[in-house]
Amino acid sequence: MRFYLVILFIFSIVNPPLSLAQSREIAFEIVMDDSGVLTDAAEAEKYKLSMLGHLKALNNIRRFSQARIDVISTAYGRSMWIGSPRDLNSPRAAELLDYIQPKLDQCNNLEGAFKALEANLEQLERQGYKEVYVLVFSSLIDTPRPCNGVVNLKLPQLPPPLDLNAILTDRESLKAVNFFWVNPHQRAVWNEFLSPSIDHSSQNGIPFGLFDIENTRFELEVGIQGVSR
Repeated sequence: MRFYLVILFIFSIVNPPLSLAQSREIAFEIVMDDSGVLTDAAEAEKYKLSMLGHLKALNNIRRFSQARIDVISTAYGRSMWIGSPRDLNSPRAAELLDYIQPKLDQCNNLEGAFKALEANLEQLERQGYKEVYVLVFSSLIDTPRPCNGVVNLKLPQLPPPLDLNAILTDRESLKAVNFFWVNPHQRAVWNEFLSPSIDHSSQNGIPFGLFDIENTRFELEVGIQGVSR
C-alpha cells in the first residue's frame, strides 16, 4: 500500500491534473489605457471593471482558473501587473484596480505598450502557451512625449509607427483579439490600419473586434467575444 502511494505521488508530480496543466498554457494579454487622454475616463472605469469582471468569473472554470493575465500600461508602455483569474478574486486585485486608474497628467505611449505586448507574446511562445487572448482597452489616442499634462490633439490621428499587424497575425496561439473603448474619431483610421489583421482573423476563424465606445457598452454587458461567450 505504501509503495502504491509513493508511485501515485510521483506520478502526480510528473503529470499534473489536466485542468491545471491546461491553465498554464492559457494567457490573457491586456493593454490598458491609464493615460490622461482616455476618452470619457469616468465612464470608461465602469467598463474596465466589467471586462475584468468577465475574467474574474473565469476562476469558476477549471481550465481557466490559473491562466496567466498580463496587464500592460499605455501610460508607461510596460507590464504593470501579472496574475490569474484566481488573483482577481483575492486581495491582489486591489493593486490592479489602483494601477488602471487614469493618470490625468500622464502621456499615452501606445508604441511602447504594443512593443511590450510583442515582447510578452514572444515570451509566451517560448514558454509553450497554446491559447493567447489579446484585449486592448484604449481610445487609441497617442500623445507626444513629454506632454507635461497639456496636450492639444487633432483627431483623427495616425496610429504609431510599428507593424502591429505582424504582432497580431504571426502567432498560431492567438485565439481572439478585441479592442474596446476606441474613440469614434479613431475607429475608421484603425480599422484601415488593422485591415490585414482583420482579414487574417476572418480567414482563420479567429474572433477580432474593434469596438468604439457605444459598441463597447453593449459588448461588455454580454461578455468578451471569443472568451466568455
